[in-house]
Amino acid sequence: MIQDWRYRECAGAGLFFLAAALTLALAGYSAADLALCGSGKPVANFFGPAGAYLSHFVRTAFGYGSYLFPVILIVTGWHLLRHGSVDKALEKILALVFMT
Repeated sequence: MIQDWRYRECAGAGLFFLAAALTLALAGYSAADLALCGSGKPVANFFGPAGAYLSHFVRTAFGYGSYLFPVILIVTGWHLLRHGSVDKALEKILALVFMT
């Protein structure tokens, strides 16, 4: 449990930022982007080549279930902000992990 509210806010905001970044990377996913990364041409992903590689890896590994990862990050960040720990939300988080 994180006692200091500043650390809770930083951890929660960081998880919200990661969720937003992953959502944008997955929203801009295109199978053709990975081929463009090697040729030096610009990719269509919102985060450039890094977003193209990340979204390709996550979509290849988890398929459409990868769209639940931002939800997991948001639920975890919310509970860190509100309660300082994820103990109360652990069941929800694990359920989302198993759904992916």
